Amino acid sequence: MNQNTTNSYISKSLDIAKDIDKKLRAEDFDIINNIGSFISSVEEIISCLFNSILIGEFITDTNFENLNSSQEGLDFSVIENIDLLSIENILANNKEIPDSTRSSIEIFKERIIQIKSIIFDLYIPFVKDVRVILKNQERDIVITSSYNYQITNNNDYVLKTFILNISLCSIDIFFNETQYCFDRITSIKDEVLSIEKKSELRFLINEIEKIKKKATFLLFKWCKRAEVSGVSLYIDKGIESYETELKKYGNNWILLVDYINNHYYNENSEKRKNSEIKLKKSFADIKDKNFEEFSCREIHLYIKYYKDINKNLDKLDEIILFLEEWKDEEEINNEEKNIRTIIYNYARNNRFSLFTETCDDREDLQKQYNKIDNKDNKNYFLQYKIIDKSIQLLNTELKQTNETTTIEEIDKIETYLKKIESEYITYKKNIEWILEHIYFIYRVSFKECIIDDIFIYSSFLLPLDNRESKDDYERVSDDFRELKSQLPLFRKMVEFNGDVSKVKEELFQFDEKIEKRDAKTIELMGLFTAIIAFIMASIPTFKYMENIFDVGIFFVVFATSLISFLLVLLFITGRIKVNKEQEWWKSPILYFYLGMIFIAIALSYFKPKDNDRKTTTLQQTEKTVIEEKITSNKTIDTLKQSKTTKKQHTISTKDSLK
Repeated sequence: MNQNTTNSYISKSLDIAKDIDKKLRAEDFDIINNIGSFISSVEEIISCLFNSILIGEFITDTNFENLNSSQEGLDFSVIENIDLLSIENILANNKEIPDSTRSSIEIFKERIIQIKSIIFDLYIPFVKDVRVILKNQERDIVITSSYNYQITNNNDYVLKTFILNISLCSIDIFFNETQYCFDRITSIKDEVLSIEKKSELRFLINEIEKIKKKATFLLFKWCKRAEVSGVSLYIDKGIESYETELKKYGNNWILLVDYINNHYYNENSEKRKNSEIKLKKSFADIKDKNFEEFSCREIHLYIKYYKDINKNLDKLDEIILFLEEWKDEEEINNEEKNIRTIIYNYARNNRFSLFTETCDDREDLQKQYNKIDNKDNKNYFLQYKIIDKSIQLLNTELKQTNETTTIEEIDKIETYLKKIESEYITYKKNIEWILEHIYFIYRVSFKECIIDDIFIYSSFLLPLDNRESKDDYERVSDDFRELKSQLPLFRKMVEFNGDVSKVKEELFQFDEKIEKRDAKTIELMGLFTAIIAFIMASIPTFKYMENIFDVGIFFVVFATSLISFLLVLLFITGRIKVNKEQEWWKSPILYFYLGMIFIAIALSYFKPKDNDRKTTTLQQTEKTVIEEKITSNKTIDTLKQSKTTKKQHTISTKDSLK
């Protein structure tokens, strides 16, 4: 669908604006008798702007291509230049205009101001950003627009509703499985429901109804993703309520809901058999069609059927051949070409996935993978499949390792593992990117995204299950690292001709090395702990030492304790072993403790006499008493001085009163 200036809502709104401006500037302009038709015209403009967003014109209308340039395209200057001065002059010069007419003129002026605000503050910035994003879907884009979809007048329900409209459109484009997404859609719908009956919005009743339908559909799809992913929902309205509401909207919505329910289901769910039966019935309606007659949804059904229901590689090859030519047709625009390329990649990915289910040879697996030429996008599915399947095949091969296995075979396995390691790196980069961005693995053409004049960018597609994707990545990543770590062991087994006892002996020696290293680490930690303890305990003790005897005894006792601690540590770690054949009196430990006792005895000659110690103690006591008396006298003097000062202050106060 390639819209132009003759049939788009935005072009229609500009044509109406031109007509209004022309009439306002006419010499025979009669605002009094024509105010009703003018109000209808400006309200139609606003309605067109709403529908332009709702039907998705900003996606396909080529006139939006030049919004960022001065080239020909949509000319919004007619909106900006609408002449309201003549109306002001009429109101000022004609005092006999009835109040009802004046009120209608004010409504007209208000609508003109709303149109300008919608166009220049909301519509154009939104379209610019969306088109940039959609053209660079696999690149990180930073939007630096100054607007944030806010208005200063909270009572302007027209502008408020338009903001809700473009906000819902943005959510649709960036649809995901997060709780935040659900909350935002719910908030928008609740707000629309709260203001839809305002008198100012009577002319937008149809557009508001479309907004509600779109919000309900997105909520249904979000809940469906949660259901399929096995997430428990604790919300006021469950998926059944949204489904019931949608089916009231007509047959188009019923068919869409049924397709989603039949296509998406939990593999362990009781609904699986019923869904497969309905899928077979739906496929029967299209099996006799030519590929050229297929819609994007029917292509999706065809791939689903031959991949999951009636598994057939040949049938998938047939559709892939058709899609390869289909995506390169010359008459399609860039947007459609991008959609068809995504569909083609989706078919190739599913074909490879089905192939991995029966493949039992890693060389064939590698060949099939190399044939695929669409691996340069952000879709990680192909990398995930080849790595996961390769790990399975290699593990099976290694389990079957026996005495006939050679070093050359182990070398081949290592070489193959190095080949897929590059794919593992790509897989890691892609999964990290997708977990932070929005990515649709399938798309449908623009015209198939429109249901009852409502554009649904995500169509019938559910958002990716990022939880499952992350779990798969973590599982594959663990298996990959484990496989790499096992290869040296298998190489040793081959070197020892499958003699497990020799491998065990080597592993034992390795464990012994690790044990010795751990013991050494413990020893070092114990040594440093002991040294730190010695230093920290020594510092506060010095102030209580008054002579050489006290100092010497302290160091003898503390050093003995420290050495005893280290000896116990060395015995525990096995660094010192008891030799039962050695005579006890030849032990160096014994001589150490005897040396400590000798030093303690020698220090006794420096021990002060009791009289000297008492004299010293008395002197210290007297000194302390004297210091306390001096301190007490200073306190008394301070108090006396304070009383004198207070007395003088009182006398001076009395004198001043006199």
